[in-house]
Amino acid sequence: MRHVAPAFVLLAALSSVDRSSLAQEKYRVIVNSTNPASELKRDVVARLYLRKLRRWPDGKAAVPVDQSATSAVGAAFARDVLGLSLGELRDYWLKQTLSGAAVPPTTRSSDHDVIEFVAAEPGALGYLQVGGSVPPEVKTVKVTP
Repeated sequence: MRHVAPAFVLLAALSSVDRSSLAQEKYRVIVNSTNPASELKRDVVARLYLRKLRRWPDGKAAVPVDQSATSAVGAAFARDVLGLSLGELRDYWLKQTLSGAAVPPTTRSSDHDVIEFVAAEPGALGYLQVGGSVPPEVKTVKVTP
């Protein structure tokens, strides 16, 4: 019986964890180091990726870069930030492309390739798996609810 109480305390602690911080542990959002942003609201990141918002506040063109549709980090990002499954995201881009409204972000096959893209493009933003370091040409931004 005395082992039951610590289990309830642990469950209570886990249930009170901010879910946005759990989501943030699956990926991290990066921008070019010249971008003044250090924090972005989740809905702003989603609007940038879905091409509903096309410019940064300083007027630079926003250039999102995506990871492969088969990557775990891509699925986590789509679900947590965009609020879409990979199938729903595919359908969204199909509709956007066919209507002439927008084209999907450029896709890169690895974290390394995303870093290179973001480093070379001042208005770029991308996402990576958690872990590892980023070069000084890019920086991680905090995504807030």
